[in-house]
Amino acid sequence: MAKQSISARTVNGWINDMDVTKSWIETEMDGHRGPDGYPSVIKIRCKVCSEFRARLKNVRNFSTLVRL
Repeated sequence: MAKQSISARTVNGWINDMDVTKSWIETEMDGHRGPDGYPSVIKIRCKVCSEFRARLKNVRNFSTLVRL
């Protein structure tokens, strides 16, 4: 299965709307530029969820998986 990605331009819009302080959303880019000239984002992670993963993994219905 090929990796799915989304434009960094789109993700940056989400971050500007939801994470004004740029403190809890982190992204991983694949380095290839799409047709819009922006790199592609292949992973979006919550820094808080990553930091507290050990506590959160047993919480009912919690998942760190986000599929693009």
